[in-house]
Amino acid sequence: MFPQRLMLCVGDLADFDAIKGETAWLARKLGAALVVYHARFPTWKDVEMLREDRATEEAQAMERLLEAPELKGLEVEILCADPPLDLVDQILAEAEEREVDLLLMPTHKRRGLDRLVLGSFTERAIRSCKIPVLALDLEGMQGEEGMEAIDRILVPVDFSDPSKASLPYAFSWAEKFGCPVTVLHVVEEHFLLGAKKGANEPESLIVEQLEEDLGLLVERTAQGFSVDVETRAIPGHVVEEVAKVVGEARRPLVVMATAGRDSLGDYMLGSRAERILRSAPGSILTLPVSFLGNMRARPSLA
Repeated sequence: MFPQRLMLCVGDLADFDAIKGETAWLARKLGAALVVYHARFPTWKDVEMLREDRATEEAQAMERLLEAPELKGLEVEILCADPPLDLVDQILAEAEEREVDLLLMPTHKRRGLDRLVLGSFTERAIRSCKIPVLALDLEGMQGEEGMEAIDRILVPVDFSDPSKASLPYAFSWAEKFGCPVTVLHVVEEHFLLGAKKGANEPESLIVEQLEEDLGLLVERTAQGFSVDVETRAIPGHVVEEVAKVVGEARRPLVVMATAGRDSLGDYMLGSRAERILRSAPGSILTLPVSFLGNMRARPSLA
């Protein structure tokens, strides 16, 4: 089913102010209530009175933001709290307590050694969360007033069961939002080398066969959905090719299954979902394998 309660996590009121219109658009499209979790980061940690004053000021500022016309008519709950030592655990606990079924995490797409080794809050949430996490591209989502927050959905598929299971979820969102879908299979070099060696076929024929297989998969899965879908099978590296295709849309959304870290090497570099999060423009919706396993074949459109 579609999420009924969203939780937007912000540490900076400017982030919420920048995307409040897009967040409201998403909540209205999904017919969902919105919880705003504001993790305050006090500047004056040495003086308790000043911390309290700052907390009061920021709570009042949040209240003023919620009076914006974009949020009128939405069911909105505000949570303001000083962040605990482990903010991600606290966010997940609050989400579970309030029966949140979609976590919204703004991201600035920052890179660097600290992110490479430790990961951002968003990446840590993706690894730990049992519900879908939507990483919102703050730069990409800001635009002209009234512009829809998503204009194309991209679904990377590697023919694994989790990636196949992500297709109905993506199609239902595309149908709800009225946007087209691109289903992408990237044929990686190691697969091509093995396939050419075993079948003695040229690379172009192997890619052509995989594109045909992808088309058949999409044809079966898209039955019953009213959505415009294109398929692509291209050789290359997954993260790079996803970033290229995503860059073709103005406000894309990548929908992909994730199981967290998928190899020892990824302990340092992050899972593919995390690497795509860092590299690709646009927002990314990650669907935990456990969530996909419990989801019905087609989400309810009610």
